[in-house]
Amino acid sequence: MPNGNVVVAWEGRSVILLLADATDPWSTHVERELIRRHQPVSRVDPRSLCGGLSFDWRLEGSSRSSFHSITPDHVPVEARAELRAVLVRMQIGALELPEDTFNSEDQVYAQMEWSAALFGWLNALSCPVINPPVPGRSGRLFPMQASVQGALLQLGVAVPPHAVASTRETVLEHYAQWNELARAQSLGPDAKVHYLQGGDGHAVVDAMLAHGPILLQAVPEGSPVRAVVVGEEVIGGTRRTAAQDGCLRESIWDAAPLPPSLANVCRRLAGVLALPFVDIEMVQGHEGQLSCLGISESPAYGQYSDRLRHLIVDRLVNLLDNTEERRAHDPYVWPTPRSDHRQPGGAACCPIS
Repeated sequence: MPNGNVVVAWEGRSVILLLADATDPWSTHVERELIRRHQPVSRVDPRSLCGGLSFDWRLEGSSRSSFHSITPDHVPVEARAELRAVLVRMQIGALELPEDTFNSEDQVYAQMEWSAALFGWLNALSCPVINPPVPGRSGRLFPMQASVQGALLQLGVAVPPHAVASTRETVLEHYAQWNELARAQSLGPDAKVHYLQGGDGHAVVDAMLAHGPILLQAVPEGSPVRAVVVGEEVIGGTRRTAAQDGCLRESIWDAAPLPPSLANVCRRLAGVLALPFVDIEMVQGHEGQLSCLGISESPAYGQYSDRLRHLIVDRLVNLLDNTEERRAHDPYVWPTPRSDHRQPGGAACCPIS
């Protein structure tokens, strides 16, 4: 089985590349399912691309006088293989270069150049790339960001009132204005989300503020819904008690049918955002009005039931290996014709230089 440091050579075959570190659960389960289907797959830790290659220019401020490696087109996959598809499970800007390679003067500059090179390579591939980086967009998306909000409003989806606050007084002031019902998201590295309701929310606010500012959003009245878009398919979810890791857990997201109109809105939003794999959290009001609470290209694995996880992984693998397999009478997925990425006379692939 391939991992972050070991690459399987697939001579003369098209390989599915998973660009992800060893801790990412989605790529782990996608890799297992691809192996079960006997599909050639190679998993590469993005950090391994940073070492052992060479820069095209000298960094005068560096503590070392030699040239340094930062060439992302040297992907450690057998050179005679072809890439059939790529799944990107990393944040380009969050990637750290090897320690002691650059001094503080050159570290930021070197990371920018490395990120730009990797970005250019991923976006130049002719094979399908799931969630390639988008220029000028940070790794985290929020409904109130100008570009995202514009796409939502164009689709008729509202963005609830929101505020970024770093003091308890400010948070509780907004919380009271919104009838003590709100969604709070940490702005720190963990990006944890909590739903606050009533007096119990005060203690949660205190714990979150201890780690920095939080994004607070009003939660409109209505039914919470979840949509995970994978390519052209939309998997619905709702909060309820469901099985997770062999145990029943309360209030996690489980598979549930979505109305076709709602699924279509989510599919179109994913297309506008150029995210073939994205999680969208909404509230559907009593009169049908949709409000968007959250968008994530890195859905938290622990918030889904076993059944919903299985559906997501299955659809990701179908998208990567370009199969048209669909379970008959599957009520949790609203299928539409899939765009054909295949090149004439063969599977979707592109050569590795």
